[in-house]
Amino acid sequence: MTGAARGPEVSIMVPTTGRKSLRRAVLSALAQRQSCDAPFEVVVVDNSADGGAAEQLTGVGDAAAPVQVVRETRPGFVHARNAGVAAAAGRFVAFLDDDEEAAPGWLAALLATQRTTGAQVVAGAVAARLEDESVRHADFALRFFSRRLSVSEGAHGVPNWIGGILVERNSCLAVSEPFAACFNFSGGEDAYFFRSLARSGRRFAWCSAAVVYEWVPPARCTARAILKRAFAGGKGFVRQIAMAGPSPWSHCVIWMAVGLAQALIYGVLALTAGLRSERALRCAVKAASGCGKLLWFRRAEPYRPRPDAVGARAAPSLP
Repeated sequence: MTGAARGPEVSIMVPTTGRKSLRRAVLSALAQRQSCDAPFEVVVVDNSADGGAAEQLTGVGDAAAPVQVVRETRPGFVHARNAGVAAAAGRFVAFLDDDEEAAPGWLAALLATQRTTGAQVVAGAVAARLEDESVRHADFALRFFSRRLSVSEGAHGVPNWIGGILVERNSCLAVSEPFAACFNFSGGEDAYFFRSLARSGRRFAWCSAAVVYEWVPPARCTARAILKRAFAGGKGFVRQIAMAGPSPWSHCVIWMAVGLAQALIYGVLALTAGLRSERALRCAVKAASGCGKLLWFRRAEPYRPRPDAVGARAAPSLP
């Protein structure tokens, strides 16, 4: 019996705004057949302005690992992910962004950990790769954009990112729109989603062997871009607390106080460390995250893109 006849066990979901890296992401997903026996499909959600993302995928996919393209005209990564989940046929959904590349063995490692632990969510690592390794503070940028959990193999740990993660559909994605639309442009919908699952008793597991590479362009490696991302991360962190309920406001006030202290202390350290040093950038990132915690309310939203900037990437949630 062929994989197509059995139906997919996993739907690898790739939302895209039509970036040129889409084909690389989809090909890396299809290459998982070399190490994974489970049947899977690839669901590409075209969230581009012109609907032309599918042109990059001409000749990609076959009966053993079909590629389905879904059009989502509403701009924003939350809408795109919800549309992909609705179209997925697999028991599991594995999330992969269009600027990511799945390493060999990624899907097999996720499934092996899921079978061993019985977890409904299995998180893998994201390792940053720079499109231009000559950018200033390249080592810092690699660390900043990489993501992993500081727990032992197979242990419980709640991620605050979505790329490279395996989620059981029926127990975690059964509602019509699992990702909250209020985060559509500000970011943080992934962290809020996983924290909600943790509060409802879903089981998580960590798999360091499951790696995806995130390709970072030079424009995202500038100090300005990194600080804006850190600000949005701190802001999203407190917004998630405000939405957690019941009576979350006392926690928000505490984190606003933490943010104020963080902004003041690390702001001073950044100013005294030398404007162009890596130490100054590290301190400035912590100060920007603190400012985000302090100014978490919606009117302070410098990270929000224009409405025509569909599918802009979410910022990570920073502690």
